[in-house]
Amino acid sequence: MSSERSGSNLLRTLIANHSQVSGPRAPHLLDVFADLCMYYDTSKGEDGYLKIVQDMIKVVNHPYYGWDLEVSAADLCEKEQPSSFLDCFQAIYNECARSTNSEYIICKENRLFDYAIPLFDHFKNSSFIYLYRDPRDYTRSWLKQPMGINSLQAAANTWSREQIACIRLRDVFELPVISVSYENLIEDPAQTMKGVLGHIGIEVESECFSTQKSDDPIVQNNEYWKNLNKPIDSSNKKKYKQYFEQKEIERVETAAKEQMVYLGYDLDTSADWTLPDRGFYQRVFSVMSRAWGYFRREVFSLNEVEDTQSSAKTETEKMISSVISLRNKVEYKRKKEWCKRKGANIDRVIS
Repeated sequence: MSSERSGSNLLRTLIANHSQVSGPRAPHLLDVFADLCMYYDTSKGEDGYLKIVQDMIKVVNHPYYGWDLEVSAADLCEKEQPSSFLDCFQAIYNECARSTNSEYIICKENRLFDYAIPLFDHFKNSSFIYLYRDPRDYTRSWLKQPMGINSLQAAANTWSREQIACIRLRDVFELPVISVSYENLIEDPAQTMKGVLGHIGIEVESECFSTQKSDDPIVQNNEYWKNLNKPIDSSNKKKYKQYFEQKEIERVETAAKEQMVYLGYDLDTSADWTLPDRGFYQRVFSVMSRAWGYFRREVFSLNEVEDTQSSAKTETEKMISSVISLRNKVEYKRKKEWCKRKGANIDRVIS
């Protein structure tokens, strides 16, 4: 569990180099389906869960994730007999492990920390890895990407909030968590991975100490994963010093200083940045910007299932837009069925 842009795909790849571990690309099933489950008719028992599994297979087999599961939803439900959302989630991951003849599987879902407690309750022998990265480099990494968080303040606030969530699980709820800093991982991958594999409880294999060149075109051409196809760069830290001005560093440190100190990061500034006073027109513009954001969400609602691929530029953006389009279509289809069962007008209910 970690914030995005903290090296989680690197860690997933290193662990997946183990002969007993499968580490597929994360399809973010928890985020996609946890809120969507209320729209499936699970009162019908197996038939309701069959549709959840069916949609999950559709998502994980999208080329961007490339699980290539060669099983029908009916056959998988026959094997696994799911009776809850997490049973469906487990069925998908179990099938992935079977398809690669693996004993273990690593799950790198976005915002996994939001689901860690129910996951630990469901998967009794699960272990968690808390990966964290210097928030200044984390923020720099986001601002360099073509999609995602594009605001320095939003990135810093997100990092701070998500570290609190992870630290709470480790120190307050005492889940079986090993903490790994991204900086330690790239400086000394062998020593760091020995600790990780020991925490998981599997034999150490040297293949887990380095990345392996992939011939997968998705990995080769993906702007977010391009470093996975290269040797680990031990110098990939403190790059923010060449990217940010002092005031920008101070803004990040002000938002994240408590968690930075807790995790052992040194501050470069006094970390006491304050928002400058804004004039009347700046306040009006800010209100209008928020109003436009709300209006835009209303206009481009799910009832049109907007095709996001047309505005995408790079191959990575096109692929991600294709994933989003698939998710939107699945969501709209299940909400439409739910409205029909409830006798509701879909245009009034879905926004």
